[in-house]
Amino acid sequence: MNGIFKIVLSLSLSGSLLILVLFLCKPLIRNKLSKGWQYYIWLIVIARLLLPFTPETSLVGILFQEIDRTICQSVTVPALEQQQGAWLPPQVADNTLRDEEPVKTTRAEGHTFLIIMVEHLWVVWLVTALILLTRKITIYQGFVRYLMAGRTEVASPELLDRVAEIGEKNGVKRPVELYTNGLVSSPLLLGFFRPCIVLPTAALPEKEFEFTILHELIHYRRRDMFYKWLVQFTVCLHWFNPLVYAISHEINRACELACDEAIVCKLDFPNQRAYGDTLINALGAGGRYRDSLASVTLNESKNLLKERLEAIMKYKKRTAPAAVLMVLCTILLCVGASAAGAYGAAPSSPSTAPWNVMGERGQSYTYSQASYYEAPYLFELGWNLNENGYNSYPDKAKIVLSSQKEMMVSFDKSCKDFINNDKALSSLKKLLETLRSQSEDSSLPLEKPFILSVEDVGNSNLRELAEKYYTSHTVTRFVAIFPSLDSETQKSYCDRMFADNENAFFAATVKVMDADLINSYAEKAYRENKLTYFTNIVPYLTDDMKQFWIVKSSQEKRNTFQAVLTTK
Repeated sequence: MNGIFKIVLSLSLSGSLLILVLFLCKPLIRNKLSKGWQYYIWLIVIARLLLPFTPETSLVGILFQEIDRTICQSVTVPALEQQQGAWLPPQVADNTLRDEEPVKTTRAEGHTFLIIMVEHLWVVWLVTALILLTRKITIYQGFVRYLMAGRTEVASPELLDRVAEIGEKNGVKRPVELYTNGLVSSPLLLGFFRPCIVLPTAALPEKEFEFTILHELIHYRRRDMFYKWLVQFTVCLHWFNPLVYAISHEINRACELACDEAIVCKLDFPNQRAYGDTLINALGAGGRYRDSLASVTLNESKNLLKERLEAIMKYKKRTAPAAVLMVLCTILLCVGASAAGAYGAAPSSPSTAPWNVMGERGQSYTYSQASYYEAPYLFELGWNLNENGYNSYPDKAKIVLSSQKEMMVSFDKSCKDFINNDKALSSLKKLLETLRSQSEDSSLPLEKPFILSVEDVGNSNLRELAEKYYTSHTVTRFVAIFPSLDSETQKSYCDRMFADNENAFFAATVKVMDADLINSYAEKAYRENKLTYFTNIVPYLTDDMKQFWIVKSSQEKRNTFQAVLTTK
């Protein structure tokens, strides 16, 4: 999955937690904290939804690390099984079986399809977000264009002087343009930098005109247009999250309540009533042009009007305890936003990417990684890094093999302390010599090795270690211990893998089984009709044994087993 999309998902989850907290607290704070605070507190949520700041350890960060691990395991284990020949060839699916269940779609194909879908989800998200944002911008531009086409400039010196005077008293130093358009449903403000007020009509009583202009200029002074568009951008970015639509509605509502509060806090009771009358009259102003996205209006809906009038009539100046409470709530929400955190996208690690590499002898082969036991250490060893991967591990040690061939080994920073550990290097030398010898006639030579982890297991009982890794589903380390177990213990674990249906363990373990054990479980898998287990075994059968099973499956008309044996 694209790293940026993971970050967006994590931000959406963190933001959702804050949204739920604020909505749950809404009944408690509605009449206790100022409307302005209830409006601007959403900026913390918006910041959490947009900014990928996160502490080293956070709630959502830990969750996404676990998701990453789960996805990695779901991808790695099937890939390992496929590498071991665990999957049924597609042509086998058409064969009918005798005394067997019909062959189902292979898990490999299912996992491949799932991986492709997950990896390309970011494309769906990005395209949808861009379409939504483009649509909103187009709607805004169209609204403004049609609105301005039917506008009439107000030329009355008295009205313009009055607008300038109201603006100067309220900290608006820019000149304000004034127009009328009979089609607008309510007085509204347009313009990010050049304020433009559009009225249904300029023929308003003096007080009503003053409050109307004051309301729109308060919106401009507080940069509510920028806030609204920031919210719309957030909605587009998190279009898949239903809660962002809820906060968009809530912020629009809080915007009008906060603007009303900023006005009525300076008015006496009769003027507060007069301002309420202005809101009522604005609702009946009447045209059909209305777009809350594109503008900041005086009155947005009948549903909101009742709440605004009640807030005006019940307005009381906030006390010192209320101010302290607002500060504390703000701090708590900021702490919560930080603690929720986000996905910390780490740079791609050389340990997780199956790179194609050009080897020292000119051939192309693939990055590989596995765990090995060389007493008293468990090494997680990778090799065949490409140049970028190799250079990303600056900590290195030179190992001189018995053939006098020098091999430079890279160490992950988590285990670089072992570079100067003679005992560990001695065990590592033995392991590398064994692996190097085994790879000489292989198409997968061992070159540019690096150590991902080292565990000193000391004199630990190997059976206890095997049990620990089996029960914790640590496949690679179990496989590393398995060859050192006695034959009886190996057989008992193979029986458990069959009984527990642990095909992932069996697929990884079969490559280190001896010939007798492989033949024994080939017979068991064939007899018990466990095709997947049998498929895992086939690559490790000797030519004679493979021919034996081909003849046997042909005679008994076990078509799927025969297909697995004859498919290259």
